[in-house]
Amino acid sequence: MNARNKEKINELKVQQKNIIREKSELQNKLYDVQRRLEECQSIIQCEREKETIAQQYQEEDNAEYKIQLLEAQEMERQRIARDLHDSTVQDLTSMLHKIELSMRVMDMDSQRCKMELSNVLDNIRNVISNTRKMIYNLRPMSVDDIGIDVTLKHAIAKIEQEWNRKIEYIIIGKPFHVKPVVALSLLRIMQEACTNALKYADAKEICVVLEYTENDISLVIEDDGIGFNTKKKVAKTKNSGFGLSIMKERVHLLSGEIQIKSEEGKGTTISIRVPTLLRRKKMSKVKDKIEIIIADDHMMIREGLKQLLELDGTMKVIAEANDGEECLNLLNKKIHPDILLLDINMPKKNGIEVLEYIKQNKIPVKVLILTVHNEVEYLLKAVDIGIDGYLLKDSSYDELKEAIDVVISGNTYIQPSLLPALNESMEDYALDKEKIECLTKRELDVLRLISEGCSNKKISDELTISERTVKNHISHILENRCGR
Repeated sequence: MNARNKEKINELKVQQKNIIREKSELQNKLYDVQRRLEECQSIIQCEREKETIAQQYQEEDNAEYKIQLLEAQEMERQRIARDLHDSTVQDLTSMLHKIELSMRVMDMDSQRCKMELSNVLDNIRNVISNTRKMIYNLRPMSVDDIGIDVTLKHAIAKIEQEWNRKIEYIIIGKPFHVKPVVALSLLRIMQEACTNALKYADAKEICVVLEYTENDISLVIEDDGIGFNTKKKVAKTKNSGFGLSIMKERVHLLSGEIQIKSEEGKGTTISIRVPTLLRRKKMSKVKDKIEIIIADDHMMIREGLKQLLELDGTMKVIAEANDGEECLNLLNKKIHPDILLLDINMPKKNGIEVLEYIKQNKIPVKVLILTVHNEVEYLLKAVDIGIDGYLLKDSSYDELKEAIDVVISGNTYIQPSLLPALNESMEDYALDKEKIECLTKRELDVLRLISEGCSNKKISDELTISERTVKNHISHILENRCGR
């Protein structure tokens, strides 16, 4: 019995030692857990305090922000109403009177009637030009058709021109389309940030960086202005715009993030990130007449163009499309027009998307874009894809017929009034050395005269060549620009 008891006691001592050791290990683990728990509680408490401060700040600004937002909306409506009354309505009223006068003198004085109608045409073009500017200021359509990267470039160029300051613009990553609401928000934030930096912070240098990544799109606006203390409430002036509060609100509504870093005397950096959940996705026989498809979402424009084109008997409109998808369906049904008159702003698929599809799938049709857009970024985009012609809708019938003839003959036609801006933008895009070397001395001379704003006729007189030769040189220059 004693030996057994002794053995049992030894076993219990071993178990006791193991229990003591396990208890010590558990106490150490419990201590670590308690320490981590205290750290977590500290972090939670800190975040709660930050959230409380943010909520207090938001509640203080809430009423003032709402009033400012309503005032800004009403001021914008008032400005639009004033612009419409002072320009569009007055011009239309004047045209109404001139047309009535023309009807009265038509039989008595045909020359005066022609003169008055000519004035009416000039007034119509003026109304179209002013309306274009109003539409662009209200909502640049390029965000739908071309993308935020090009729209930002154009907006930055306008700010540079207005303030006579250079703004560096950098694009990182491969551009992709995002929803228009995202593009417009980023555009408005960039405009507000740059304007504030120039107007209130006396910035000498501004850098705008747009970055595309797989998971998000980011915008950074950095300036070297006077800066401010981010912990202090920034005083709002009567004309200071929405300011930082509306920027934060815009980004919040897009489920994005915004960081504002600034120190007095050290400039300001505004960084925005928005998740990419908001992405969007040859003639075989000789024909008696030039066969045309018109793709435009306005029925009156299609009807007017059809009547004009079929007037002289050399052209025939064989089909019409109300939107981009209908246009592609017509082309995919083996309808083979000689030329497609293509609008840019159309539902379902816009003209740029239709043009890309046609070029990618090598559909044998000449494409002449007929649009209201005189902004050079639209023309550049079309040229990059490989456009055959680009003409504004307010052009005369003679210009339209000339454009069709040039395109049908295998050359490229560009609205003459847009050529100087196109050339300037081509210089900004910097034609690489190989493409420049592809141009002949004569083509370089033509390019130089275009940059000076010379018309085709003036270029032909200056170089002692025909206008047709000038157009051929321009076609070759554009082909080198496109890489076709």
